Amino acid sequence: ETSLVEGRPVELVHSRGHNANPGRPSHRHATLYIQINNEGQVSKTRLQNDNTLMDIEFTNTGILIKGRKSARYLCSHTNNTLYSTFQLMENCKFKEGGA
Repeated sequence: ETSLVEGRPVELVHSRGHNANPGRPSHRHATLYIQINNEGQVSKTRLQNDNTLMDIEFTNTGILIKGRKSARYLCSHTNNTLYSTFQLMENCKFKEGGA
């Protein structure tokens, strides 16, 4: 689904991860979702919910991911741990294809 946020087109998706243990059978733990709760905690879950719904915006400087319910940006520390913030910062801009 595509919508407008502050006049800019964004995609609305449930965050979806991949199996963290590819050697294990794919029928168990295959899909994980990133969620940002109202307190700003970032965690994973196996079930879609209001906290896994994210606005995805593609810009010239990176991909922005923002929790629809929490209104917080998903960001990554230099050690790749995820956190969230209301303020858009440089480490909240993800590059396509990972790193």
